[in-house]
Amino acid sequence: MEPSREWQPVGQPGCSDLSTDRRAMPESSVQTKGIGKWYAFDVTGLVRSWLEGSMGNNGVLLRGTSPVLSDAFYFASAQTDAIELHPRLVITYCLASSPTSMPRTSPTPTPSICPTNTVPGSATRTPTAPLTATPTPSPASIGSEITVVLQRGTNAYTGSEDTYIHKWNPDTNYCSLNSFRVGYRQQYAALLYFDLASTPANALVTEAYLEVYAGGWGGSDMTLEAYRILRRLDICQATWNRASVGNPWASPGGNDTTTDRPATPDSSLTTRGVNKWYRFRLTSLVQDWVSGRLANNGIMLRGSSPSSSDIFYFTSAQSESISLRPRLVVTYRLVANPTPTPSTSHTPTPQISPTRTQTPTPIPTSAATPTTTPISSTTPTQIPSATHTATETGTPSPSAIATNTPTPQPGVTVTPVTTERTVILQQGNEGYTGCEDTYIYQQEAGGNYCSLNMFKVGYRQQYTAWLHFDLSPIPANAIVTRATLQVYAAAWGGSNISLEVYRVLRKVSACQATWNQAESGIPWGAPGGNDTATDRAAMPDSKGLTNGIGKWYTFDVTMLVQDWLNGHFANHGLFLRGASPFETGTFDFVSADNASVNLRPKLVITYFEGPSQ
Repeated sequence: MEPSREWQPVGQPGCSDLSTDRRAMPESSVQTKGIGKWYAFDVTGLVRSWLEGSMGNNGVLLRGTSPVLSDAFYFASAQTDAIELHPRLVITYCLASSPTSMPRTSPTPTPSICPTNTVPGSATRTPTAPLTATPTPSPASIGSEITVVLQRGTNAYTGSEDTYIHKWNPDTNYCSLNSFRVGYRQQYAALLYFDLASTPANALVTEAYLEVYAGGWGGSDMTLEAYRILRRLDICQATWNRASVGNPWASPGGNDTTTDRPATPDSSLTTRGVNKWYRFRLTSLVQDWVSGRLANNGIMLRGSSPSSSDIFYFTSAQSESISLRPRLVVTYRLVANPTPTPSTSHTPTPQISPTRTQTPTPIPTSAATPTTTPISSTTPTQIPSATHTATETGTPSPSAIATNTPTPQPGVTVTPVTTERTVILQQGNEGYTGCEDTYIYQQEAGGNYCSLNMFKVGYRQQYTAWLHFDLSPIPANAIVTRATLQVYAAAWGGSNISLEVYRVLRKVSACQATWNQAESGIPWGAPGGNDTATDRAAMPDSKGLTNGIGKWYTFDVTMLVQDWLNGHFANHGLFLRGASPFETGTFDFVSADNASVNLRPKLVITYFEGPSQ
């Protein structure tokens, strides 16, 4: 590539300077699968920035992801004899009928003049309802948190849509119904979409949840999974056979894990009855949508098992009960004031209309997704290291785990993110000695069990475990992308139970704690640490369902660990307890004092270092 049009030298050889040559994170990435084929990169957000003039059109740099791989690919250039193989940029757009300038991120009900044949077999997505009245948060200083609840009909928000698709009615759309269905042998799947125009592009999302209200069921609980949708979607055109008119799913039901949805869900949960809310954590996904690294094509909800006949009915965005409609709750901080980057010296081409609005790319190819499937990944750098499994002991060294990292938009002045690290905190592993645990028992209210090689959980919530991990090996400015508590089940009472993890709100001494007191002379607010104002949080930070013994159980505690590191909450450890006072099952987990070091509890934290505090 030329150094520049004025023949200025690059900041570093190979265009490697992350402040003047190129950005730290890729706009898009793909995994190759041989030759003799086309590879497509999603650059929707980048092209939009060029057209609007927020970024100069200085071209793109295509490079390999790893400095240690010796592979090389040869692509047809713009000078090759075969014209049909020249590189191409495919852009789908709409021209508004009115010349009035509009904000770029707020779709309006103005009729649009859209070509219907830009790409064969594609249709341009048209919002089914005006999205101009989205809630806009008041200006906030850098670092302060803002929480926005996106729910159709609340605060004039109209940007939410949903429907479901049904295998045995493969060409029927249900977007106008007041409920949507999920389950029954994966024959029903729901599709939901939330417009995010009100969220600034320089937002660092600290928490995001999809919440849906279950109003009916088939009488049995089930496991539900939430997946990002990888292709352009129109809610009121979607059926089992197609995502939108002229845009069929690669596999009916949106089941192609390369172009319809990823193979691994972004979030999952197990239901516990009806007439209640269920929450899916989607923090990393919403960050990708907001930053523009991934097109916001919505979410698919589906049952986890093709053999389960369970079914759930959720209140839809068309329900008369506004308060029960689906909602996306997003909490974020503004990381910096947007400022022009050194490379944004060009201005938009004069013939480009300021009323141009962009639609998601029509090419049904892989979008960026934090999965380990061979599709686009937002953290493509591969570092040769052992692949993480539930039983590995590992070392606190960099890992090639494909996890989303919140990345600011162009022009945001922050420290470039270059390396993501994974650290395993486990007593006795690599010299770590910061883990301690015990359990408390209702029927022996004065007993302490900190020296045992197991801790017990369950039996009508009469056994509760307490665990604590010292976090000093993690820098205080760490931005946590994933954190999991992992415990190994070695024995049980013969029946499975539901488990919940709670943050502890008061200081606890491992070898003094009993059912009656947190430490010597200091009682719990309620016996068993059950006061939700002074002992533990009222809502669990994570939950799961057991399935036998001789295996690891993993709980997602990402936001809890981030809060500890940020100082939002003091790190007093966590409770692991049964979810139900009626379940009589008990589980024995390997403790930090067990002779088997590799089976002791562990806290696995993946993070990158943010700006210095």
